[in-house]
Amino acid sequence: MSDKFLDEQIEYLGYNAPTPNWIKSHSDLSGSIHYLQIKSCYIGNIPISQREGIWATTPKNTLKLLDIYLQVDHLILIFSVNSSRKFYGYARMESLPQEALSTGHFGPMEQRFLGPCFKVHWLNKQVVSFEKFEDITNDLNNNLPVKISRDGQELSTEAGAKICQVLDEETKGVISNEEEPTTETLSSSDNSIVEKPRRIVKAKFKKKDNKKEE
Repeated sequence: MSDKFLDEQIEYLGYNAPTPNWIKSHSDLSGSIHYLQIKSCYIGNIPISQREGIWATTPKNTLKLLDIYLQVDHLILIFSVNSSRKFYGYARMESLPQEALSTGHFGPMEQRFLGPCFKVHWLNKQVVSFEKFEDITNDLNNNLPVKISRDGQELSTEAGAKICQVLDEETKGVISNEEEPTTETLSSSDNSIVEKPRRIVKAKFKKKDNKKEE
């Protein structure tokens, strides 16, 4: 199956449904929501992701995200950076991983260590110290504080929602002239997000992942 054919099928099935303009926060979303922590090894990747609207992770994590993405209405990625002791906002995953999106934005490591890029829409770009989250623990990680996690760590719904809530509250409390998160790539004027069909399309990425592990 060619990349072009796969991309056409993805578009037809609604997997690339953009986040509507009126969605400003995780609290505006309806349907099933899953939260997951992303830890970037390099702080410079965060502004790249915010500017380009894409992200990429390890092949193993790519498969994990893909599996969750196909089963829920919304997958929220909460970002931090190794050794920073801070959260850097959160984004909604809004496409399948696609080779066509992997155009070198994340440098040499993109081709050597990462799976295909996928689209994300940043809903919050606030940088907040872990100190603000000390009372939030994660049931899916032995009830450890959320500041203790690995890249790709799944969050309980309660923990994920609380982190996003704190980030949203901190954003509202900041008086700034900074530009609002861009919506220039959004074309949908609908008041709903197309529900993703529950279709298995992981084989292509599994094959690539197995080659890397060899």
